[in-house]
Amino acid sequence: PSSIGDMASLQWLILQGRTYELAHTLKHPPAYEGTTWNIGYHQGKYYSNTNEFSGSIPPEIGNLSNLIALELSNAKEITGPIPSELGNLSNLKGLYLSRNNFTGHTLPSELGNLRNLKHFYISRTGIVGELPDSFQNLTQLTALMITAFSDADEIADANLTGSLPDLSGYTQLRRISLRGHGLTGEFPQYVNNGNFRDLNILILAGNELTGT
Repeated sequence: PSSIGDMASLQWLILQGRTYELAHTLKHPPAYEGTTWNIGYHQGKYYSNTNEFSGSIPPEIGNLSNLIALELSNAKEITGPIPSELGNLSNLKGLYLSRNNFTGHTLPSELGNLRNLKHFYISRTGIVGELPDSFQNLTQLTALMITAFSDADEIADANLTGSLPDLSGYTQLRRISLRGHGLTGEFPQYVNNGNFRDLNILILAGNELTGT
């Protein structure tokens, strides 16, 4: 409901999702106590996917100025567009929107205002277009997971387009997945320049990159 935006003191909003799953959206289970935003996913239940929400994300969530983590994922009945008002959540560190149905919609440029963001998970949602230029502001990210639909998924042609974004300034990244989009450009040699010392997952398969 739109009144969700009235909970001004709220810091964590976990509506639907699954905090431990396999494959390219791996999330650490709650046994990883004491971990920080530098590792994996947020700590929480093994399974929180007991709700069945539908419709679009209320833009009023953008009023929750103290929010640190927002998860509404693994819900195929949640549709786009992604509200630009999420860009108002200046304290947000974790944004988890994977496996929703955003087919045909783009990422709002306002998400580039989330300068404190550590985790951005939006895999297998059907988003299209290019990553906004404003994403160059998200240099605090430790996890950037935007895997496209797999061959087994229903919609295989809903992907990002354009060239591989320049991530050379994202030196805190530990895990990157931009798999399956058909992005063009050269393989990012800067990941070998010694600045990405914490990077342990790099998934760029399914693109059209060049280089050696």
